Amino acid sequence: MSDAKNDKTIQGIFPLELNLSDDRIFLNFWADGVNGSQSVLCQIKHGKIFKFVHSEEELDIDSELDEPQIEDPFEQVEISLQAFLELVMAAIQLQQSNGTK
Repeated sequence: MSDAKNDKTIQGIFPLELNLSDDRIFLNFWADGVNGSQSVLCQIKHGKIFKFVHSEEELDIDSELDEPQIEDPFEQVEISLQAFLELVMAAIQLQQSNGTK
């Protein structure tokens, strides 16, 4: 039996990931199913959210090209918490329309 006082997980159908890695903090939503490019991958720096511009799928495709087109695979753009949530909700809606989850 789990002690609710010490349990730090929230169970849900569409979980978000808060990843504390070394000195970095990541906030991610991993989209399942056919369209993994809908994952929302961000890094939190100085109290602000920065979304990675390129999806893992785009990076994989680009790396297979004879002349890759993506100059900076770690390119980021600052977004608000509201924008992050809107991207997550859009990804969830796409998953549901594709019949996943």
